[in-house]
Amino acid sequence: MSRIPTIVSKFLLFLTFTMMFFVSTGQDKMYEVNIGTSTLDAFSLRYKFGNENRLFRISTTHLSYQRNDMTDPEERDKFMNVGIMLGMEFPKWTVRRTVEYYYGFEFGGEFSRSFEVDINYYTFRANPILGVSYYFNKVLKLGVEISHGFYYQFHDTPGGITHKNYGLNISNGLAEIQLGFRF
Repeated sequence: MSRIPTIVSKFLLFLTFTMMFFVSTGQDKMYEVNIGTSTLDAFSLRYKFGNENRLFRISTTHLSYQRNDMTDPEERDKFMNVGIMLGMEFPKWTVRRTVEYYYGFEFGGEFSRSFEVDINYYTFRANPILGVSYYFNKVLKLGVEISHGFYYQFHDTPGGITHKNYGLNISNGLAEIQLGFRF
């Protein structure tokens, strides 16, 4: 199990250097911060940078700590979740400078820990992206993005048994409404 943090750190390092390699320097830079939600109890934060042909994205998917203080000792637990996604998006076309359609992809991972049960969960994701944004002005926009994708998850139980899970997420719960600020 000690190899897993090494694999995760190498994967994130690889994604970071890949993103740095693709950054172009010939065109005007654009920067954007988005706040999004797909439910009313979960929010995401996304930073985008690049130019008018390509934007790189760094997104938080989970960042939480929970504690259940139930009266039954077997139901008590503490949880921690951390997730990050890296990707690229390509503005496809713009209608009257107010509506922009785009597509792209993102890769990333999540780490979850249950402290009382002593289980670590690792999830890796690859998602295609489809989105549309409405610009109120040069700075403020409202958008909707669909990001369905593939995932692979595994965890080890305290008894040393590894559980693996993989699949394809396709649901209407993965549509995200975003408020963006471009500068």
